[in-house]
Amino acid sequence: MLPARAEPVRLNPAESALTVVGMQNAYASPGGYLDLADFSIEGAATVITQIQAAIAAAREAGIQIVFLQNGWDPAYTEAGGPGSPNWHKSNALKTMRAHP
Repeated sequence: MLPARAEPVRLNPAESALTVVGMQNAYASPGGYLDLADFSIEGAATVITQIQAAIAAAREAGIQIVFLQNGWDPAYTEAGGPGSPNWHKSNALKTMRAHP
C-alpha cells in the first residue's frame, strides 16, 4: 500500500471544470443496459451520491460542469452496421437491439 493522505487542493474556478462521464440510466439504473446485460450495478447508488456531492460543491464554487453522454442514433448507423465488428462485438449494441 502506498502511504498517502488527503490534502486540500486549490482550484481556480475560472480555469477548472468538473467532467461527469457515463452517469446515465443505461449504466447505473435497474433496467438499463448494464443491468439487462447481467452486469452488476450494485455499487452505482453509492457512486451517484458521491457524484451528486461533487456537482453541488462545483456549482457552489462556480466551477463549470461538463456532462458526457454516450449514445447511438436510432438505427445504430454510427455503429457501422452489420458489416462492422463493433456491431457484433459491442455488448451495449447487442443488448440495445434485443431490448430497444
